[in-house]
Amino acid sequence: MINVSAEDMAQVQSKQLTLALVLNQKQEKQVYNLELDRAKEIKASIEKRHEAKKEEEKPAPGDRMDHRLKMLDAQIAYQEQMQKILTEEQFKMWRQMQKHRKPMKENHHRHMRDSRRK
Repeated sequence: MINVSAEDMAQVQSKQLTLALVLNQKQEKQVYNLELDRAKEIKASIEKRHEAKKEEEKPAPGDRMDHRLKMLDAQIAYQEQMQKILTEEQFKMWRQMQKHRKPMKENHHRHMRDSRRK
């Protein structure tokens, strides 16, 4: 993901949502801008973690909790913005998509952890 530009990430995500939710042009543009901001934040966070790993810095005890709280705040803000952009029906569909996505994401992380242990 680090080699993909934030613009490309945002474009793919907004196109996928356009197909899944049948967004109009205005909504697609708004979703793209929202996804672009989100992708830039994600890339910055990933790059920061990579730099810390290179320098073998261990996170301070409270850093993990702070990071987790920031992520949750960002998710709440993202959801609120999506709710403003989407119609009520589209938002319900989007929420269902998010629920389905979470178990897949957890399985991916579990698989990655297990493969590192070998």
